[in-house]
Amino acid sequence: MDVPSSVILGLSKLKDLEETKLGTLVDSTYDLVIGNISSQEYFNKVAIKILAQNEMKPTVDNLLLFITEICHQNINVSVIRQQLEDLDLSSSQISRFVSSHKVKQLTLKSQLSRFKPALPSIQDIKWSVEFVKDMGRGSKGIVFNVVLITDKDPVQFYCNSAELSDLLSQLQSATFAVERYASE
Repeated sequence: MDVPSSVILGLSKLKDLEETKLGTLVDSTYDLVIGNISSQEYFNKVAIKILAQNEMKPTVDNLLLFITEICHQNINVSVIRQQLEDLDLSSSQISRFVSSHKVKQLTLKSQLSRFKPALPSIQDIKWSVEFVKDMGRGSKGIVFNVVLITDKDPVQFYCNSAELSDLLSQLQSATFAVERYASE
């Protein structure tokens, strides 16, 4: 599971909540992320009744991240249970969390799918080598003219050999990450 350990550790105060308050917190947090309630309704419903009494603002921030990530990454319920067990939540608290998750995860996944990156997709790369006589201070050198052909507008820039090498390395890493994600 690719949820930062600091987020998971930030959920440790959930064990201090009684089951009904935990249920209200989890349900309301899902509803907030889904868009069923406004942030004002959320804070009126949750913050005043639960958070103020238990100083749980950082926990709620981490809960928002945790819920978003477990849905985005399609994390198995058994993995979620294990993470919550590691935080020493009771079996009834864990069951309540998992129950809310099962009911609301599909709606949240469909909401999350609406937010696709607006970055252009690279279709092709064109480049040429140019010899520059005066690069400042009377020096000479080679620069690369790179044009990224995207599904939107082309992106053109100049770079030196080290920058081009770094760009190619980053593109390879991105390609491998996308291929790995697609195969899962």
